[in-house]
Amino acid sequence: MLKTYSQKKNKDFVAFFSTSKKKNKKKYKYRYFKLNPPKKRVQEAENKVLFYYWVDINPIDGSIENILAALVPYTDSELSKMREWSSYLKKRVSNSNKKGKQSVNSDCETAENNPPVYNPDTNTYEYGDVVVCANEDDEISDGNGGGDGSNPPDPDWCHDPETCQEDPNPTGGGNNSNPSNTCPTGEVKDKDDNCVKGEEPCEGNPVKKPRIAKQNGKSGIDGGRYGTTRYTGASATPDKKHNAIDIENPVGNAIFSPFDGNIDAVGYDKNLGYYVTVRFAKNGSYYLLRFAHLKKDSAPANGSTIKAGDVIGIQGTSGNLRKAIKNGLTKAHSHIEALKRDGNGWDHEKDYSNIDPETLLKTKFKEDGSVKPSTDC
Repeated sequence: MLKTYSQKKNKDFVAFFSTSKKKNKKKYKYRYFKLNPPKKRVQEAENKVLFYYWVDINPIDGSIENILAALVPYTDSELSKMREWSSYLKKRVSNSNKKGKQSVNSDCETAENNPPVYNPDTNTYEYGDVVVCANEDDEISDGNGGGDGSNPPDPDWCHDPETCQEDPNPTGGGNNSNPSNTCPTGEVKDKDDNCVKGEEPCEGNPVKKPRIAKQNGKSGIDGGRYGTTRYTGASATPDKKHNAIDIENPVGNAIFSPFDGNIDAVGYDKNLGYYVTVRFAKNGSYYLLRFAHLKKDSAPANGSTIKAGDVIGIQGTSGNLRKAIKNGLTKAHSHIEALKRDGNGWDHEKDYSNIDPETLLKTKFKEDGSVKPSTDC
């Protein structure tokens, strides 16, 4: 869950605090935090990440009441801060037990995982406590009053007021979680947490139910496919071979990454307009997918780690598309180029060769450009 959230937020150091729901103890309310440790602390960690967790278990039915989990730099100072945070939470649980509980033990028993243990599967150092409390009704406040009846802590749940900030609009999540997402139906959050039009497609597609953008000239629907010579004048150079596929997408709609990967380039070209390039691996080979005609500053930062379904840009009319639309030659679309690495380096021009993007998309098209129904998603 932390990894998913950190990738969506492009933050290496994050945390969440969860509280089980009374009516359904298998579901939890999550509160997410963005941690901003000082550069000195990160340098001291030498890129080593500490996975810190603290779990509060109900001994009567074995259910998990609360969880504190965080990815932080592996330093003594950060570990100390996390211990302080969990120690504070333990006191809150213990105080909650003492209120009107005379027939049960009010203390919490702690089983420590100490020292931190390296986990090669997650490339993290794990440290944490399992805290078992004595009463079925033990509960920690959600920070907004209630729960144990006391006022919320100040600063709320954050372990360090200078480096910890609660995220009011998280987009991460996981099994049985219910993170807040205020976007209405048919919209998703972009890289800046703004709601934009679009619905997340299946893995392998850049938009939901993609369709080839027809050119309003001799080439017709073939003009929107790879390898076709265009006669409409839609391109900057007449009669130029089209080295991409054009997928319909209304202006302002999101474009999604079809695969897990990294943002390999973000830039501007006089013909392509604003573009973003995604690098990913598939079946032992490396590929690039370049999405063009974007809106300015709508792509994630270069070098960002992304997951399939992440928003990587907003459809625009930049480059030669604006003129083509004005002249009635085509409609708004995402120009998508695909390249396969066949060299020994990573230079886009020298070590990659253009291929047909349709071979990589989940949805497949017939010779006439219509969709093969079994692949449509």
